[in-house]
Amino acid sequence: MLKQRVTVEIGDENDNAPTFDPNRIYEATIKENANIGAKRHRDSKIQYQITDGNHGAAFDVDTDTGMVKVKNKLDFENVKEYTISVTASDGKYEATHPVNIDVTNVNDVAPVFNQSEYRLKMSEGRASSEPITKVTATDKDPDGEASIVYKLSGPGIFPDRPKDDVFSINDDGEVVVLKILDRDEDTGGREIWKLSVVAWDNGGNGLGSSVPFTLTLTDINDNAPYLIQWKRTTLTTTRGTAPPYTFQLDPNAPDDIRHKFSVITVVQDNRAEIRPLVTFDREDQKSYAIPVVVSDSQSASPGPLTGTSLFTIIIGDENDNDMKEGTSRIEVFNFEGKMPDTVVGRVFVEDPDDWDLPDKTFSWLDGQDYRHFELDTETGSITMRYGTPNGSYPLKFQVYDKKFRSTVDAYVTVAVRLLPREAVIKSGSLRIKGVTAEEFVSRPDRETPSMHERLIVQLARLFTTAPENVDLFGVQNNDAGGVDVRYSAHGSPYYDSERMDGIVAQNKKQLEDLFGFEIEQVGINDCLYEATCQGSCHAELKIFDDEVYRVQTNTSSIIGVKTELQYRCGECEAKMERQICLHDGGWNEARQKCDCPEGYPGPNCQGDTIHFEGTGYAWFPTLTACNASRLSFDLTTAADEGLVMYNGPLSEPPDFVQDFFAVDLLEGRLRVFMNYGTGTVVASPEVKVDDGVIHHVDITWDTETVLVLVDSCVGGTTCQASVAAPAAPDGEKNAFLNVVTPLQLGGSAVPLDRVQAFMSWETVPGWGGFSGCLQNMTFLDRVFDLSAPAEGKDFSRYCSEVVKAKPVIEPTSGFLAVILGCAGILLMLIIAVIMYRRRHVRALYKEPTDEMRDTIINYDDEGGGEKDQTAYDLSVLQVANGVPKENGRPVGQTPGQPPSVRSFIDDNKNQMDKDEQAWPSDDVRNYAYEGGGSSAGSLSSLNSGTDDNDLNFDILNEFGPRFRKLADMYGGGDEDEDEPAAGGRPSSLAGESWC
Repeated sequence: MLKQRVTVEIGDENDNAPTFDPNRIYEATIKENANIGAKRHRDSKIQYQITDGNHGAAFDVDTDTGMVKVKNKLDFENVKEYTISVTASDGKYEATHPVNIDVTNVNDVAPVFNQSEYRLKMSEGRASSEPITKVTATDKDPDGEASIVYKLSGPGIFPDRPKDDVFSINDDGEVVVLKILDRDEDTGGREIWKLSVVAWDNGGNGLGSSVPFTLTLTDINDNAPYLIQWKRTTLTTTRGTAPPYTFQLDPNAPDDIRHKFSVITVVQDNRAEIRPLVTFDREDQKSYAIPVVVSDSQSASPGPLTGTSLFTIIIGDENDNDMKEGTSRIEVFNFEGKMPDTVVGRVFVEDPDDWDLPDKTFSWLDGQDYRHFELDTETGSITMRYGTPNGSYPLKFQVYDKKFRSTVDAYVTVAVRLLPREAVIKSGSLRIKGVTAEEFVSRPDRETPSMHERLIVQLARLFTTAPENVDLFGVQNNDAGGVDVRYSAHGSPYYDSERMDGIVAQNKKQLEDLFGFEIEQVGINDCLYEATCQGSCHAELKIFDDEVYRVQTNTSSIIGVKTELQYRCGECEAKMERQICLHDGGWNEARQKCDCPEGYPGPNCQGDTIHFEGTGYAWFPTLTACNASRLSFDLTTAADEGLVMYNGPLSEPPDFVQDFFAVDLLEGRLRVFMNYGTGTVVASPEVKVDDGVIHHVDITWDTETVLVLVDSCVGGTTCQASVAAPAAPDGEKNAFLNVVTPLQLGGSAVPLDRVQAFMSWETVPGWGGFSGCLQNMTFLDRVFDLSAPAEGKDFSRYCSEVVKAKPVIEPTSGFLAVILGCAGILLMLIIAVIMYRRRHVRALYKEPTDEMRDTIINYDDEGGGEKDQTAYDLSVLQVANGVPKENGRPVGQTPGQPPSVRSFIDDNKNQMDKDEQAWPSDDVRNYAYEGGGSSAGSLSSLNSGTDDNDLNFDILNEFGPRFRKLADMYGGGDEDEDEPAAGGRPSSLAGESWC
């Protein structure tokens, strides 16, 4: 029977209306700041639309999917809830259902102040803890209970140093002045303080808004009046707050001043007049400083004040002295050879009058002209032209004085030195106290060198280089009444500043004693003082390419490179540019990194390894002042003590700055010393690192804490240590490590106990040298080039550490007995071997009794002895023709003359060299023989000859040192001769037996 499967499909007819689930409530929650188009609700019916409740067209629905979206911006503050009706339709039937949408609040409205700005006036000098004003802000969309936090910003507010703040504001908006304010700018004050008040909602974590706050200080009489000197008059005025003023000459002025000057008050003009009482001569004294006492009004509030000002009187000059011949020298440092046409100095002649320039005219001597220089005939100014090459240029001039109708010669030597950029960038520096730039470069007299010249010689001595390799190119007056000196030196290449400044710092006291001045700073860097930035501080040397700094005196002048130290507050240090590739590395543009030679794996081709043997040290750039610092390195050592690194003073520091940082080893444990200037703290993890394996060390410090981690351990009890930042006994705290000397690794060039002698340190690291290896050292973003220290000794760039052996067998008494037994057996074996070798050597090298040479036969053998004179055949050692002879003796040898071994050898050698059929000329032959017919059988029987004539054994001295002992034994005596042996033949010539 046949069966067949049949499938019947039943078609659909739209005979049912779409329906929503009556048991389901459609709800959604959306933030008021939701993006337009954000989807909040979805259904799966065919066609959808919003038919009611969509106020402000806030929402839209996808007609195909039923997805409800945000169409326009929502605002919780206006509408917090929506109920919309969504209708679903299949084209024939439809159904509608409500959808509830709750809008949640978002903090999108910042607090609003009740005033657009706040202004306040207050008298200076106020000291009170009471608020000076109150600000108010409200939050229109608080998330829960309103919580506003107020803050101040602007001058006098220091986020990193709250203790230095001038103002404060509390949570109620009350502003309090924390320090006494001074209005007078001349005394470092400020009249108007412009700050901002910021209000933050959500407890300081939300939105913020700000308004300006201006505080104006009104004046009180809190400063004594003082004089303002006018440039071209003897009149003076005053600055103060309570006129009228009265003036008088200081009663304590020197007698010389009181005898030459008087001071009168001119009431109607509120000024003083200083009147001369004598006639002055500028050649005697060029200027006077007049102390004038100024008092303000007796009715001034809170009371009258009195001050003393110095008024400078300059004595004018007239041309009343004739001139004489003059000689001067000008040193010009041509930075990178780019110096434009520049006035480098003036023609000098000896003349007590210095205001008589209009009476003089200048010219080249004998009409000479120099193509690299120009002369101003009216002023005598000398201009050096662009492109002047290095060298010394002797210039000759004539000077004419029209008043005296006299003419004299003047000689000026201009020394030009090219200064490359490297020399300036690597330069060292000194700050000398109480000496001006002019005093520094001036010669006391013609024969005495200036301080400038003497310092060059001393620096060359300290740097072990020639004086001509030292460029003292920067001499600039500073604001403290001293001079800043900048120098460079080179062997090849230029020395690093760390090397030069470090060496000078070591010898600071010696230089001060030699020159008689005080060196205020070695390596000028005001980041040494926390007040410079009161935070992170970084000094950068700015070089003015197109400007020079002139120091000109009559006989010597310096035209140097103008530089300026600029301090970057808030920056720890500049990062090295990626394109700088050290150690002959090259920048790879495609890879955007340096291609470095082998052994220099750093990002800028830095070497990453340095090794010390316990007697050395190495200098590197200092650790800069930073709010938060991090130093990392790898350490490998088998030594249990030593100074790993030190950064601090090398001699007595300026202003007694105490800061230092050090790491040492004691009993195998690391100790980290930190001193911010107000005391020393030590952090020392318990784990020991003297096991000869690599340990990674991280040291971090900030204003509050010093932390040490070994092997990246976090939370361990033995591998980390932390201490609070150092503080003085009275609680005073500095916040930063401020050091400017080189960072020393491996030890210290100056023993730290010597440094401690002029410091107030109570705790000092050990200063014995470190033995071990340091690798991969970084400070912040800086990678140390450990292969190239600026200075050092006894170090290498390769690690060769040996892991310290650890015992594997316990040394028990039984173990020791076995060791001692083995040692005894070994000693007996050594003695037996030595005895055997001694006997064996004697058997091999026993001296023959009759013969000193090892020959064919021994005289003790049968047929040997003195009878066997033919055993030694000289013919085998002679050339075919032999040595030319006459009457049986060599030609040229006179009777009685002893034979010469040297002549015999030389003659035979020459014969062999000329014989073409002989052996090769370089062949080595043995010339030791006994002559045929010798009367001596051996050296031991020299007296056995039967000659009638005595033998002269002193001749043996001429045979060399080996025969000298025989000559001493047998020569110089009158011993009886032995009878010749049987069969012996008399010698034809005494002494013919050659050895």
